[in-house]
Amino acid sequence: SVFQDVIRGRIIKDGGLKALIEMLSKSERHMQIEVVKSMVNLTLSSEESQDAFLDNDLIPKLVGIVEDRQVDQLQEYSSMALQNLAMSPELNNSIGENGGVKASLTMLQHSQTDKSRVHSARLLHRLAINGAARKEFQKTGGSKLVNQAMLATKDNAIKEDLNLALENMSIPTFDVEDHQPVGDEFIEFKEFEFDDQDLDDLKDMTIPDSEFHKKPFI
Repeated sequence: SVFQDVIRGRIIKDGGLKALIEMLSKSERHMQIEVVKSMVNLTLSSEESQDAFLDNDLIPKLVGIVEDRQVDQLQEYSSMALQNLAMSPELNNSIGENGGVKASLTMLQHSQTDKSRVHSARLLHRLAINGAARKEFQKTGGSKLVNQAMLATKDNAIKEDLNLALENMSIPTFDVEDHQPVGDEFIEFKEFEFDDQDLDDLKDMTIPDSEFHKKPFI
């Protein structure tokens, strides 16, 4: 049923998301993993459901899990859910305001596997659309952590994800309102702050072909 957006929306509307959030607070860790896995499916929903994601304090809870130094599947699935939510400009802002950049960098710093490094990197380059997120990344020395993660893996595909996060997050931020971005590649936007009207194009440009959670879990 979760393969259809209308069904996901109905589950959320009928209280499914709220029930999962309550379970997340009360369950043991092995059960929390299954709860967040279900949330990954629900966060594929259309923008019609974004108010529910904001109203139920889901984002602060997921960010808190990602920032936990006990890196495991719970963190990885939480990062995947946040990546889905970050496709919405409003939810992207909320993730940033709730410490998404810091959480991703903490996860990256304590990652021991390539899988967890990928989850952290992909959330970072989703958040890079937001100028405030890029500014925070640059002020907190995020590039050093990403470079260390690249040295820790021999997998070229993982290095590509990490490098994409680094490139996007390193794009300067300027308070210039009279310039409009031009060009077909994300990197060509680096001299400009992004306007809301550009976000639809940018979010496609920042997602690698190797993304693995476009479809719901069975």
